[in-house]
Amino acid sequence: MPTKMNSHKIKVMIADDHEMFREMLAKELLENDIDVIGQADNGQTLIDLINETQPDIILLDLRMPILDGHEVLKILAKDFPNIRTIVISNDYTDYYVANVIINGAYAYIKKSSKVSEVLDAIHSVHKDGYYFNDVISKKIIKELNSDKKIYYLIQDKKFSEREIEVIQELCKDITAGQVAANLNITENTVQYHKNNIKKKTDSETIISLVRYAIRQGIITNP
Repeated sequence: MPTKMNSHKIKVMIADDHEMFREMLAKELLENDIDVIGQADNGQTLIDLINETQPDIILLDLRMPILDGHEVLKILAKDFPNIRTIVISNDYTDYYVANVIINGAYAYIKKSSKVSEVLDAIHSVHKDGYYFNDVISKKIIKELNSDKKIYYLIQDKKFSEREIEVIQELCKDITAGQVAANLNITENTVQYHKNNIKKKTDSETIISLVRYAIRQGIITNP
């Protein structure tokens, strides 16, 4: 059931079919000044409640009855684009993580994570738009690179051949020095190309480049 809202707090809904998990998480969030405005035990109930509660952020499990988290993400992306979703799940393979992010999640957290990380994710997603820890970033990069989805980036902007090579090398999660060695260029040249890529996409890092692609709809689930 929805609870009274406080416009000065981040408004969060929790969708998970395990009542004990929902209640424990809600208690922790409320104690940390997060306004838990509603709970749902399945995806359809969540969608039904959204118009009434208008949350800022949804904490979403993937495995739920009636509508699972994957279907919910598609509906949210289409009908509620201003709501940001944080997936909290035990499904933690490279494929699951990358494709959930591609389908519209703004963060991905393992269910065994500490409450402090959930709070960090909520505040980061609310303020900056995305939250990826180092483990998740590597999973996204690994999956996108192995599945060639990163190449959609190349089609969107007019990158030079060398910039494409730099992007491909950076997707291997290696240092600028290693990129320079692999391409037989100097680190200064690598930095020059990285700066150009940054200007074209407003991206500081490769994971930022992925975020850019998601925001622009360049990377889509085939």
